Amino acid sequence: MKHLAVAIGCGVLADGAVILDTSKAEEQQLKSFAHLVFPNSSKSVDVKESQQKDGQSERGLITSITHGVMSEDDYFNCIERGLAASARISDFMRTTLQKHTPDYL
Repeated sequence: MKHLAVAIGCGVLADGAVILDTSKAEEQQLKSFAHLVFPNSSKSVDVKESQQKDGQSERGLITSITHGVMSEDDYFNCIERGLAASARISDFMRTTLQKHTPDYL
């Protein structure tokens, strides 16, 4: 699972509230929207491979596409929340796949 990416949709309402994984109806209410793609959670890969020189685990943004007017603060808020959500999704996928994968693989 070390080469898996996790994509998150993040919407920003007019009052600055952030909504993840919006529905079509919710998208109509947004002032801006970002599609964010993160690498798989470091818990799901070999820890030795996911370490940077300074010892911090490598976890960044692969790409993003935005729609609408989004302030820098809103953008970084979306990244922060998207990163947290993508880590939980990665953990869920890892747990699910481990249950269904034979030990010999």
